[in-house]
Amino acid sequence: MNKEWEISDGILTKYRKRRFVNADSIKIPVGTKEIDSEAFEFAGADSIFIPKSVDIIRNCAFRDAGFERMYIENPNVYMEVGALYQMENLKEVYIAGVRVDIVVTQLLDDDNVARNYLERYVGSDAEYHVDDDIITINSMAFYNCDTLEKVVLSNSVEEIGVYAFSNNGESTSLTEVVLSDSLRLIECGAFAYCNMIEQIEIPQSVEIIEKDAFEGWEDNQTIYVPMKFKQSKTLQKWRNGCYAQIIYY
Repeated sequence: MNKEWEISDGILTKYRKRRFVNADSIKIPVGTKEIDSEAFEFAGADSIFIPKSVDIIRNCAFRDAGFERMYIENPNVYMEVGALYQMENLKEVYIAGVRVDIVVTQLLDDDNVARNYLERYVGSDAEYHVDDDIITINSMAFYNCDTLEKVVLSNSVEEIGVYAFSNNGESTSLTEVVLSDSLRLIECGAFAYCNMIEQIEIPQSVEIIEKDAFEGWEDNQTIYVPMKFKQSKTLQKWRNGCYAQIIYY
C-alpha cells in the first residue's frame, strides 16, 4: 500500500505528506479519475500537477493546501463549486497548458442544468468584465487582488458570495465595481475593507444585503442604496461596521 496516496477505484481520497519532506510540487498519479473533498487539506507545496485522467474535482478538494500554482491537463475537467475553497495563496492556474484569468466551477440545479460560478480570478488585468454565462461570483473570488482596478458584472450575475471582493485590511487596487441589474443577493463581507472604492450603487433588484457586507468602509466613501432598505429595520443589519455615507434612492 502506498502510504502517500489513498486511491480507490480511481478516486483520490487523501494525499498524506511524507514526513520531513518539503516538496516544491506534487504530481497526482496518472490514472486518477477523481479528487475527493479535502484530499489535499494542509498539503504544503508550491504547485500541483493534475493529469489528464482526472475528470472530476470535488468541493474543498484543496482546502488550506497553500498551493500558489495549479496545472490541470484535462480541458474538460468538471470542478464542483468550492473546489478552490480557502486557497488564498493561489496565483496562477494553467488548463491544458494555457494560463487562465478565471476558474469557473459548476453546480447542477434541480433540473440537472449546470450553473456557472466564477470561483477565482487569477488574472493580472487592470479591468475585468465578467462573462455573461456566470450566475454567481463565488466566495473570495476576487479576494486580495492586487492589480485589478475595475470589475464589471454581466447582467447574468444574481449573487455575490461571502467576502467575494474583500481584502485582509491591507492596501487594495480595486477602485470600481459595476453591479448587475439582475443582482439579488450580496452575502456577508462581500465588499469588506474595499477602501479604494469611492462609491458604489446597489441596484433596485437586490433583495438581501447580508451582515458586514461593507464592513470597514470609511466616511469618505459613498453607497447608493434602494429606499426599501431604509424603510425596513430588518434590512439594516448590513450596515454593521460600515461608516460610509449612505444615500437612499
